[in-house]
Amino acid sequence: MRKFAVVLLVLTLTLCSCAERSSSPAALSEEKLAAFRTAPSDALALVYCDSPKNLGILPSPSGKLSKLDLSGLEAYTCLVSYCFQGKLVPVMSLCPVSAKADVASDFADLKQRAASSGLFSELISSSDALQAGKDVMLVSESQSLLTACKRHLSEGHSILDAQDFSSALEQSSGSGAFIILRNSGAARFTPKGLFSEAFTFRNLTRILNRCSEWTILLCAQSAGSYEVKFARPEGRVYLSDLMEGLPPAESRLGAVLPVGTEFAVSLSAPCTDFRSGYEKYLDAGAGLTKYRRKLDELKADSGKDPLKWEKELDVKEVALVQENGRKVLLVRGRECPDSAPAENPYRGFIPALYGETFSLEDDSFHASALGWHIYGSEKAVRSFALCEEREENLKWPARDTHIIFYRTGSFLVWDKKGLKIWNSNQ
Repeated sequence: MRKFAVVLLVLTLTLCSCAERSSSPAALSEEKLAAFRTAPSDALALVYCDSPKNLGILPSPSGKLSKLDLSGLEAYTCLVSYCFQGKLVPVMSLCPVSAKADVASDFADLKQRAASSGLFSELISSSDALQAGKDVMLVSESQSLLTACKRHLSEGHSILDAQDFSSALEQSSGSGAFIILRNSGAARFTPKGLFSEAFTFRNLTRILNRCSEWTILLCAQSAGSYEVKFARPEGRVYLSDLMEGLPPAESRLGAVLPVGTEFAVSLSAPCTDFRSGYEKYLDAGAGLTKYRRKLDELKADSGKDPLKWEKELDVKEVALVQENGRKVLLVRGRECPDSAPAENPYRGFIPALYGETFSLEDDSFHASALGWHIYGSEKAVRSFALCEEREENLKWPARDTHIIFYRTGSFLVWDKKGLKIWNSNQ
């Protein structure tokens, strides 16, 4: 599940404009619906493909299920549902899509393979929840999970009953391989310490929970590449509401990243547009009072109003960068002359204004170089400002962006065309 967690984390920094409000489900094939009718209503993550042979472009099932031989089952759709039973446990559903499929023979073979891998299996036939003549083969390392799946089927319950899941499934209807993630379950499948460069575990899972109700990843033909969508109900405010109104803008971070950059987040945040949207979002989540209290505290401590500081700099882009284990915060606004490292009189301004993603344990020093304000420890600021080798081959996406997430060659970019994840070496 680590790949799921990586995908979800980068989504927390995006919240793309292709997010959809709930709507009536589009017409879906019975084969696809049959697979999802076998998934428990409390499933936290679902991985679907039109044929088991396409599982290679998706994150692999975990544990014993990853070793199961699925050869000869090309005439079946495949769904892997992850449920929480003290730990995440997968169950695989295989539904025939061809009249040529010999389910009885195929299941006899699958049952033998499963048993040799220490797995349990069940054949479900003649269920009222499935279309007449439809069978489904289930495999899991947990007998109790198979029993729960059978009970759900007999009672006519499934993931299709979950709030707004129909909207998520509708958005995946044209794809033969996709992942659907339940954002409220983030704490169950996010490893502690994951991307600790930018988040505490508590903050990470809280952001994920407020990203959307469901996250949908439509898989491209190349492994690890996704088009990302969100589903969210009416009447609630998500982080995607904050981002939808922001105009895309230029990112110049790629031109100043040092060789050896391990991690970077860039937010295009024209100060006027971002500020009004951010405060509206905080107000909806009952966070506006705390935010304003913090700004008042910083003003009293520094003698400077952070909001006035933001306007004076005419902030256009904010970034967090880690290179060789050292982290700095960067702010790009109106042109600024180079300046040597000196004590930062405005400590804490950036996370207070742009969120805890952009926070450092030590932001006691400031310098400016290459048109950017640089904040961090004295050592980190000097290292970044005086670096003589900058990345030249990152293929940094600069035009019409909202947020860019980079980590050791992998990109997540939300621009005016939507949200994509890919590896820069592909």
